[in-house]
Amino acid sequence: MARFLTPYELDEIYGVLEDRTYPLPTELQSNFSTVINFETETIDLDKIAPDLRIGIFVAPEQNAKPTASRGYSTKVFYPGYWKDKATVDFRNLRKRRAGQQLSTPTSNAGKIARAVQDNLELLDSKRMRLMEWMASEVLVYGRYGIQSERHPLVEVDMEPYIATHLTSNGQTATGVPATQGVALNSGRANRANISGTNVTHPITGQVFPTLGSNREWGGTSDTPVADLQEMLNAAWEPIRKIYMSDNAWAALLTDTDFSTLIDTTKSTMSTFNVDLLPKQQTIEGLKLRGVIGAQNIPIITYNAEYQPTTATTLTKYLANGWVVMVPDASYGIQAFGAVQHGLADFRSTEVFWNSWIEDEGGKPWLQGQSAPIFLHTKINSTVAWKVM
Repeated sequence: MARFLTPYELDEIYGVLEDRTYPLPTELQSNFSTVINFETETIDLDKIAPDLRIGIFVAPEQNAKPTASRGYSTKVFYPGYWKDKATVDFRNLRKRRAGQQLSTPTSNAGKIARAVQDNLELLDSKRMRLMEWMASEVLVYGRYGIQSERHPLVEVDMEPYIATHLTSNGQTATGVPATQGVALNSGRANRANISGTNVTHPITGQVFPTLGSNREWGGTSDTPVADLQEMLNAAWEPIRKIYMSDNAWAALLTDTDFSTLIDTTKSTMSTFNVDLLPKQQTIEGLKLRGVIGAQNIPIITYNAEYQPTTATTLTKYLANGWVVMVPDASYGIQAFGAVQHGLADFRSTEVFWNSWIEDEGGKPWLQGQSAPIFLHTKINSTVAWKVM
């Protein structure tokens, strides 16, 4: 008699599954290397990033003043709850796999278990693409919106230095012109737009006005190499990777200063770089183009795509015309809230799998659950410019 798998058995299967079917785009997630699991439904920022307040002076006869996290209130996030399920398709249950021996019999229980594994891979690939989207939104915009037809909009804002000061009319809340907010080297504009067209955040509606005058890459007055240097100066930590779209790379190639600062001879085929830089994976459109400066910062083009839940077309994680810079991956945090399910024991885990069989109809179901939030402890050390 067939039985279904327990959550703990599913976790074991998930831990040893080989990605034989779905190549997963995880490049941007690699910049969020620290994983923190919470055994509560909320994510406590005080336990992720240190409190930046300074201590106070007191007279010697005075008692110390009691302190509290974040000024008497702890700042917490409620993570977006990912939950997806799938059932076995009995119409295709007995389909033979490619290369499977004809003479090898398989029980119904074995076929169902195999179909469950296929569903687990499918659901996890959707989860990983969702997490790659979260990573891309943090790096590009410094914020993202958790929203679907079953979840109201919740905005997670890292409060980057420049993004919170730009509005649709090009003025900050205090009336200071946005152009003053991007005095590029001194103002450290880690979010800027020189493309010639206003940029609107696809979910939150925040607008990045056009900054600079006729500087968009590909134009007659563009200075891509100089802009790259200003971007490096705008970051608050040393940059380790530079991502850009293919068309931004093509515009960079036309700069007369290109050959003096950018070396295209180094590639992942170089023996001393092979373990340090991303591999070239055609399926994800990930390519190492060259390195810049004495620090040999890699320049990477990345064309991986996803399909939004409300669209029928594909969208790039890194849209055309963008340049994104990231520092050491230790600043990136993947935080997970506790899974609210009876069999999960409210335990700390990145993803929880459970399964059940419907009495009526006998459908076996598999369900995955996770409560992720992507955070960056030094968002001002990331850089994102729209250049085209």
